[in-house]
Amino acid sequence: MGRKLKTALNIILLVAGFIAIFYSALLMSLYAIDFGMIFTFLAGLAVVIVSMSELFLEKGFILFRNKYLKRVILFFVITGFTFFAAIEGLLYFSGSNDPVVETDCLIVLGAGLFGDKLSPVLKERMDKALWYLGEYPNVPVVVSGGQGPGELIPEAEAMKRYLVENGIEEERIIIEDKSTSTMENFIYSKEILINIGLPCETITIVTNDFHMLRAKMLAERNGFIAYSLPGKTPAIVRANCYIREFFALIKSFFLDV
Repeated sequence: MGRKLKTALNIILLVAGFIAIFYSALLMSLYAIDFGMIFTFLAGLAVVIVSMSELFLEKGFILFRNKYLKRVILFFVITGFTFFAAIEGLLYFSGSNDPVVETDCLIVLGAGLFGDKLSPVLKERMDKALWYLGEYPNVPVVVSGGQGPGELIPEAEAMKRYLVENGIEEERIIIEDKSTSTMENFIYSKEILINIGLPCETITIVTNDFHMLRAKMLAERNGFIAYSLPGKTPAIVRANCYIREFFALIKSFFLDV
């Protein structure tokens, strides 16, 4: 690689690293800290250290001074990035609507609260649910989500309140307020539906676009025939949500069985 090209590449990486650090730090100041923010911050910091070493140290980054070690590191970095990009593409293209049909039940997955108020991510889901419930007035809805750190009430209770405030009859709403993961959303929701005698073979899932691939996978593992109805992800948290979901998808693929 020519010296000018190498310098240009390191400058680009340096800028990208600082952007990643700034973005993750901004989110940490606005929202509860999650794994996606921490990973982005550390990845950005690593890129900044490497690129600055290559730009300003005479011998470059210390681990790159051995050409064989450098090749091994670059191999794993390139392979890892390629795998990451492939999964991110899969997440993106899986976030579109299935054909909208009337199913046995609508299940809305929780997504965090600010105290007792809906987070922007969860509000997108609830607005999508309101639209569907207006289109299909005979379909019951399960609002699914337990109470997380910093939340004053279970997510399901806040979701129910929002639906009622926007004209949905209370008798249509079923609360599942114990779950702490996507897998538990479906396990506990199915138990409730069976216990109250409601059919639950086909469901429409409302979650955000980044989450839909994993949600459908886990719904089908719990015996549902699932249709997707994704809400959009707010722009400021979109990149972080997709980064975090990469790791969540891998974890669920192997462990949520």
